[in-house]
This record gives sequence, C-alpha cells and structure tokens, in this order.
Amino acid sequence: AEFERQFQKMDREEQKKARKTKRRHAKLVLNLLRAFDQGDYYAVLGLKRQFVWRQQAERILPSWLRHSPLKKYVGVLQPLSPAALKKSYRTVGKLVHPDKNQDGRAEQAFVALDEVYQLLSQEEQRREYDEQLLERRQKEGFLVSDYG
Repeated sequence: AEFERQFQKMDREEQKKARKTKRRHAKLVLNLLRAFDQGDYYAVLGLKRQFVWRQQAERILPSWLRHSPLKKYVGVLQPLSPAALKKSYRTVGKLVHPDKNQDGRAEQAFVALDEVYQLLSQEEQRREYDEQLLERRQKEGFLVSDYG
C-alpha cells in the first residue's frame, strides 16, 4: 500500500526505476527464502561453499581420478572463515533488511538470514551441518572430500 501511494506521485521515469527495484527486491527475497526452505544455508548467505569443481579439486584428487570422466562428479568442501561468514551476513542483511527492501516478505527473509547466520557462526553446529551436506551429496552420487 505504501509503495502504491509513493508510486502514484512519481513521474514515468521514476516509476520505471521503482518497478525495476521492486522486481529485484522480490527476486532476492524469493531466492533467499527458497534456499532456506531447501536447507541450503550457504546459499542463503550468498556463498557457494558446497563444492569446488575441476581445476581447484584436481590438485587434491588421486591420480586415477584426475584423468577419469568421473571427475566432473567430484566436489570438495572448502574451509570457510568466520570473517567470510560475517561479511556475507552483513552484505545480504543490507539487501533484505525490511527498511531497505520493498518486498512484503523482506522481514521473513531477514529472520531466516539471521537464523542461518546464528547456526553457521557456531563452529560445532556448522561442522554438523557440513557433515549432513556431505552425506546428502554422497547419496546423490557425488564423490566428496572434506578438507575444510
């Protein structure tokens, strides 16, 4: 309702910009909530922690696998520092904060983001989550190694 009132006062160019911003905000919130619902907590923080493919993984693979067609199914979990988590949390937090984001679900997304950060910022809980992530990937048929 607030957006509609402000929208009526804008000229054509401002309206176009406002629509574009609102679509971007809605997409960001939707993707964050979808990742949260799927249990992909690193994606909620905007991190691609799950796997490092090919070039980076090849240096730690056994030699028989380096030249195998199976190497495309190999993933490796990388270590993640608390500073990287905090930086990602703050960056995404600024984008989905209800005061900054015009989407109606921004508050829900912000709460989900905070919940994920609280879980991943505690070393023991993050280790448990990583183990669950590895098990899930192994069940999907990926060869996985954790050096993190």
